Amino acid sequence: MDAGRSRMSSLGRAGAVVVMGVVMGGCAAGIVTGVEEPVRPRAPVYVESLAVMPVTMETGSQGMGPEIVSELWTSLEARYPGLLIMDPDEVRVRLSETPAANEYAALMDAFDRTGVVESVRLERIASTLGVTHFLQLRGSYLRENFLDPYLWEDDLMREERQVLVVVARLWGTTGGGPLWEAVAKTRSETSEFGTERREPHELAADLMMSVVDRLPLVPVEGAGGR
Repeated sequence: MDAGRSRMSSLGRAGAVVVMGVVMGGCAAGIVTGVEEPVRPRAPVYVESLAVMPVTMETGSQGMGPEIVSELWTSLEARYPGLLIMDPDEVRVRLSETPAANEYAALMDAFDRTGVVESVRLERIASTLGVTHFLQLRGSYLRENFLDPYLWEDDLMREERQVLVVVARLWGTTGGGPLWEAVAKTRSETSEFGTERREPHELAADLMMSVVDRLPLVPVEGAGGR
């Protein structure tokens, strides 16, 4: 599945801060994963149907988009087997057949600029897709190699760092802002004599499982299957 393009600013202020903190904080080899929830509803969100919007990746990170979509879908199916879920490919097709595609892009751009959205526009998007809620993901992936000196020798040790950050938002048709928002990040650091290297799809699998575990969803009984 394809992932869209985006500027770094598309992650939002919280996402950008997380990227900097993960990249600059600490050099110990290993894996660190965490999820923060800037927005969390006081009560569970009852959902009849959910659309997973096409994932938007920062420029240069698009190759990681399909991995995120695949692992997100796997986690959603395992966690909510009875929930009606529309995949990003179908979402893209339905939006492309109507003016809603431009409206969705304008809606997200307006939220990035102002932090608020109009309920009537959310209702039009949901109506076009035929769902009650939709899940939006934006991400950034960094992979770099560098040389690190041994503490006890003059030699250099080759290391690799991978950083994956995803901002997830759950939207309904209520104006104002998302019903739920999470900033998830994982960092993997490996050396030629240290921990085993994690593949990108493994990082995506761990992170998407953590995101889905935090989703405050309660499927409405009898809403149907896929």
